[in-house]
This record gives sequence, structure tokens and C-alpha cells, in this order.
Amino acid sequence: MRSEGLKSGDERFTEFSNILFLKLISEMEDIKDEIQDKYDLSIIDKEFRWNYFRNKRGKELVSYVNDSVLKQFQDKYNDRDIFQSLSLQNPKTLERIIDELDTLQLTDINADIKGDAFEHFLKSYNASDKDLGEYFTPRHIVKTLVKLLDPRLGETIYDPFCGTGGMLIESFQHIKQTMPVSANALKILKENTIYGNEITSTARITKMNMILIGDGHSNIHRKDSLANPIDDVYDVCITNMPFSQPTEYQDLYKIPMSGAKNGDSICIQHCIRAVKKGDLIYNISFLFCG
Repeated sequence: MRSEGLKSGDERFTEFSNILFLKLISEMEDIKDEIQDKYDLSIIDKEFRWNYFRNKRGKELVSYVNDSVLKQFQDKYNDRDIFQSLSLQNPKTLERIIDELDTLQLTDINADIKGDAFEHFLKSYNASDKDLGEYFTPRHIVKTLVKLLDPRLGETIYDPFCGTGGMLIESFQHIKQTMPVSANALKILKENTIYGNEITSTARITKMNMILIGDGHSNIHRKDSLANPIDDVYDVCITNMPFSQPTEYQDLYKIPMSGAKNGDSICIQHCIRAVKKGDLIYNISFLFCG
């Protein structure tokens, strides 16, 4: 990717995420076809899946991935920001990445592949390249927070600083494992349960991740949560707040920032205000990991 002119970590991760997404979604769609899941129907036809284009070569490969496969996802989800065309110009680079991933069956691995890839990019670039300088919440901490909160179907789950969506993904999966299996329950989970904001372009990675686990992507927004305080909206707030983040929106909150001139207190106030106040337990149903 360096030879392609992709110098920074976020550029390389964005490019790799597109390709990794296509591998993962194709495996998942193939599995759904095999088991004929009546509640979770296929979302993409076979001619747009990995096994159809992986053996193409040269400019035909680049053209097919950009103009057919990614365009199909753009049209389906009506969002060109999520599925951006590849920047790779040299077909050999794309061929090599596809050949490396092709030997793997990623859905057989008991791990969050996209999360692990993001963590790897962070560790690789963060020492010298600050463009991926986001704090990555370790997987076992995310699982512990969700287990403590124990979100349920019918509740709304909000992460105002969602990063790549790790906490929302774990909440989605937790609810799916504990809810009754029905088309109506799945619709509620997909459309009216998961909500998140992310100030950076990482928001598009969160949307990809939500599509991979079954959906919830339509309620993920690229937005500065601190600039948009909300009151009494969500049942549960779970987040890893961005410590020491400067903000210009302290006047929107009752308690001013500390002398350190960072938005820590503002982040906490945002979460408290966002949670419904009807029941005491919901007043304290948010957790911070630092």
C-alpha cells in the first residue's frame, strides 16, 4: 500500500477495510444460503461475492470490484460514503491482498476480525503516526461492560463516542443471543436498538461493522456528540469517552470544564443527559472505560 501512495495509517486501514468487508460479508452470505435462514435473508447476490471475483486479474479485477461490487453495496444501502471505491491503482497490489485473504476462512475464527485488524493497525502506526491515535478498548473490557449492563430487546443503546463500534457490536450480539427469535424481534434489533456517533471518518467503519453483524448501521452518524447535547432519549449509554479532548461547546452544558481545558466533564454530562430519567437504575446505566 505504501507503493500505492497510501502513506498514512488511516488511508491504508480504510482501503484494507473495504477488501476485508467484502471477504467477511461474502462468507456470511454463503453460510446463510447454506442454512436457509428464514429470519435473516441474503442481502447480496452471488455475482457480487468473493468467490465470484477473487480469480479475476489485472484491470478487470479492479474495475469489477469498484464498478460492480462496491457500487452494488452503494446502491443497496444508498450510501456512497460507506463503500468508497478503492484507491489502489496497481492491480497487482489488489491481487496480492485478495490472494492472502483467500486462504483464510474468517467466519470460523472466534474473534472480532474487523476489531482485531483495527487494533493491529493502531499498534503498527500509533508510535509514529498520530492519524490512528484513537484509544482502542480491549475486547475483554467491552464484553465485561456489556455483561454488567445486560441490555435487552426493547431498550435503546447509545454510544456517543463509538469509534469502530466495539461496544455497540457487543451490545447487539448480547441482545440477539437473549431475545426471542422472530421476524419482529429481529426488525426491532436491526432498526430501533443501536445508536452511535463518531466525530471522525471512522464512523464509516462502524457502519460497515454493524452491517456485518446484522445491521443497526442506519443509526450511526458522523457527528460531534458534544456539539449536540440531547436529553432523556436512550435507555442505556455505554462508551469509552475521549479523555482530554478539547471542545468549544462547554456553554451547552451546566458544569464548566476544568482548568485543564479538556472536555472530560462535558463528555460525562452528555451521557447523563442522554439517558432517560424515569428510573434510578437508568440514571446510572452508563459506564466509562479509561
